[in-house]
Amino acid sequence: MFRTAILTLTLSLSLLTACDDGGRKTNNVTPGCGNGVAEPALGEQCDGADLQGLDCRSVLGGFDGGVLACDSSCHLDTSGCLGCDDLCDFAGQVRCNPGGSGIETCGPTEAGCLAWENEPCAEDTPFCVLDQETPTCAGACTDACTADDARCSDTSDAIETCVTGGGGCTVWERTPCEAGTPLCMEDGGAPACTMVLCEDACTPDQTRCNGTGDGVETCVAGFPCNAWQNAPCDPATPACVLQEGDPACVATNGAGESCDDVRRIPVPFTTAGLDFTADYATR
Repeated sequence: MFRTAILTLTLSLSLLTACDDGGRKTNNVTPGCGNGVAEPALGEQCDGADLQGLDCRSVLGGFDGGVLACDSSCHLDTSGCLGCDDLCDFAGQVRCNPGGSGIETCGPTEAGCLAWENEPCAEDTPFCVLDQETPTCAGACTDACTADDARCSDTSDAIETCVTGGGGCTVWERTPCEAGTPLCMEDGGAPACTMVLCEDACTPDQTRCNGTGDGVETCVAGFPCNAWQNAPCDPATPACVLQEGDPACVATNGAGESCDDVRRIPVPFTTAGLDFTADYATR
């Protein structure tokens, strides 16, 4: 009995010593990957079972379901998720490739997801240019952007910078975002790769006049979030107005005249003169 009491007391002291954190009350949780607490400030997307409330449906990638996990480096593991990771908006969508040397078309992959497929331009027409917003191969290049400009890619997973290409014209050069910061967003007008998830700006197929009143914006289903896409009005119909609730480009009244200063003429009305054109040239 005496030996049992000594053994019990010894084990109790050992346990108390093991749990002593020097009075700092840290609960023995060391910051960093592996402590079971996701810490975005340290670059962690998750930690163990702490997925920050995300699942396969809410994480970037457009998955339909499945099991989201966290890998040993505290990054999200979507290998157990089901569905597609589309890299473009819709089948048949076309664009010049980032290097300006071919035309890319959006189409389904073997897995059923959407991705860009490149068709290089021919040797005698080696440059991809936009002809009325449609990409086409041409014998001479045109500047695609202003040097040193930067933007997020169409798929919001890379930063594109305007550089001088091989033909002497400017092209967009793509730099993919890293796994820890997979989403490109504009911060104060400058693109940056970040962990922050975006929010849908609109509902697909919605339309409206743009902020400057010279174009119609349509909501497109984007990767990863829906966004407004602007279509400028034609020069012949340069002003966007609402007609029965729908935006439409219309012609303006000459060089900006309005009906604010109209003259009211009583009926019947008569006047006299010898040269109508000269008398009323400015009226």
